Amino acid sequence: MTEENFRKWVEIARWAPSGGNAQPWRLVRLSSPSDLCFRLLVDPLYAKAPSNLDLDGAASLIALGAFFESLDLVARLDGAELQVQGLHDSSDFFAWSIDFKVSQAAAESPSPPALISSANTVLRRTTNRFAYLEKEVPEEFCEWMCLDFKQRGFALKFFESADERAQIIEHLSALEKIRWEQPAFLSSVLEELKEQPAEEDTQGIPFSQLPLRWNEVLLIRALKSQRWLWNLMPLGISGQIAKSAVKVPIQGAPSFFYIHPLSVASQAQGKGFFDLGRSMQRLWLAAEEKGLALQPLAGHLLPHQALKNPAAFRLTAKQEVVMAKVAGRFQELWGLDLMQPLFGFRMGYPTQAAPTSFRKGVDEILPSVQDVLAS
Repeated sequence: MTEENFRKWVEIARWAPSGGNAQPWRLVRLSSPSDLCFRLLVDPLYAKAPSNLDLDGAASLIALGAFFESLDLVARLDGAELQVQGLHDSSDFFAWSIDFKVSQAAAESPSPPALISSANTVLRRTTNRFAYLEKEVPEEFCEWMCLDFKQRGFALKFFESADERAQIIEHLSALEKIRWEQPAFLSSVLEELKEQPAEEDTQGIPFSQLPLRWNEVLLIRALKSQRWLWNLMPLGISGQIAKSAVKVPIQGAPSFFYIHPLSVASQAQGKGFFDLGRSMQRLWLAAEEKGLALQPLAGHLLPHQALKNPAAFRLTAKQEVVMAKVAGRFQELWGLDLMQPLFGFRMGYPTQAAPTSFRKGVDEILPSVQDVLAS
């Protein structure tokens, strides 16, 4: 096992998903006389100025988990494995990190899951924000999902009936409306959307990945260039955006579900979000192998951050009431605690191939010793 091999795996694993395509992962080579040892952490530069959609770092740890799962699967395809050596837990999620060693896979180690046939699966994985075919997700795949997540400490809540879909749309739309009325969140969203990306852009989401209609393109352009228009959000614009961002995607998805922890006590810390990211990416890659495509819907992260640290948000009294009500209904109706690691997804067979997004280079993720000394 050499660092050259490892960098090849990083080249592939860097295509893991992250909220807003922030790619917050960073690797550091640890001193070891004979072993390849690394620390995976949130990029310190990103941690100093994180997205306003990631104020508490939970989204970053989910992304780190997805990156690590990709790296581990690619390593196993090459006859190696990643062995966790230490966990640096912290109430400050941006300071959370994990140490691991690269070693030759032991004879008794499990081979790469049959659901991942090659590294190309990791490279092909994309987020589908477009329409799905009117074709049901195979029942046996859903059964495998439930069993696999249970073994990893998570459960799945599927929203199958029209009534449940209507309820989840109502509550997520209320959260999405608040998000677009918050200047800090709105600023982050508009910054992440790129109409004509520059060559040096490595983060953000290009317009080409979004099923935007001409009037929505004009609206985003206007909001980007005319900040005074943000004041009009509470007058109705935010409600229309929420409808487009929540109602249309969920109604048109053959399958919509939430991943949530089986045991609240064991998943409350940073490792819970990290493990959620690992399981999420494993599912995403398994779906890719079956020709299925996923899109995450993360509106629930808003109350997770706002209720955890109210002082960091300037919510109106009405918005606070709405957010608390939504959190209560999630718990009452579906047993989903918005203060715990959970994530919503829609899934189905895509109508078209999704374009890829930007990615950081390997040297930004794993700087050489010379680059670290120079900086």
